[in-house]
Amino acid sequence: ATQGEFEGELLSQQAAIEQAAAESDDPAKFISDYSKDAMMSAYDVWYDFMYHQIAKFHDGYRIDDFHAKAIVPTKLFYPHWWLEAVGYFDVSPGAGQGMFTEFMPASVDSGTANVITALSCVVAVCGGVLVSRRWYHRRSHVQ
Repeated sequence: ATQGEFEGELLSQQAAIEQAAAESDDPAKFISDYSKDAMMSAYDVWYDFMYHQIAKFHDGYRIDDFHAKAIVPTKLFYPHWWLEAVGYFDVSPGAGQGMFTEFMPASVDSGTANVITALSCVVAVCGGVLVSRRWYHRRSHVQ
């Protein structure tokens, strides 16, 4: 659709551009400048389109209405055939199944993992309390 609109606009102007080029003092420069301007317009259109596509289809979700009060993404994920083609379900030697498990250390037992998780939660909560207390005290001095 984007390409058709852009090319349609250029084609609708072609006769007028050719006429203006024929009447100009330097037709080659006129056409060269017009071509450069058309190329820059095409670049801008496709650049904007790329960002629109990235925003609309992001990480397996689609945003249908950018102007809604609340943005509600539609989950798309990826088709099974694509996941198979990229090795999503492949077995990694010694590390489990799937393409993301190869980064997990194979030697950590569940007890160690539970201790690490518990310590991480304690550090996160303490950090959150310290940050919120500091923010609260700064806000109380401002008012």
